[in-house]
Amino acid sequence: MYIQFVDNTNSNTQNATFILKRVKDLVNVKRDFHLARLLNIAPTTLSNWKKRNSIDYKLLIEFCVAQGFDLDYVLAGIEKDKVNTQMENLAGYLIDKVRNEFKSDFQEIRTAQKQLVENLDKLKTKEEIALAKQKLSKTIAHNN
Repeated sequence: MYIQFVDNTNSNTQNATFILKRVKDLVNVKRDFHLARLLNIAPTTLSNWKKRNSIDYKLLIEFCVAQGFDLDYVLAGIEKDKVNTQMENLAGYLIDKVRNEFKSDFQEIRTAQKQLVENLDKLKTKEEIALAKQKLSKTIAHNN
């Protein structure tokens, strides 16, 4: 199964030459001849893939899966570590932006929470005083 690339918008990452270069880097070989041997194909076949900008993807994917290679990297040049770092940076930026945007709101909420806790403490104190008065009244009534 051969596939010809039609969309050249991202030719620097999806071009057959670049795909094969990434595979060579992963298997740590420099020459096409050595990659062809690893793929069990003739060197001329590999050369034709480059010339026609088409690859036997079934064969290449089976090889890459057997080697445990990341297909996103092999086929599209997407390095997950870089993507993850970029995502983390973006998330951090957005969190900071939201914090700054709503900083005064957060402060108002914290102030309201503190006031609520203080009021609850006062309420507990009032309830305790009321209970103490009831006990005192009962004690006085009982002693009379």
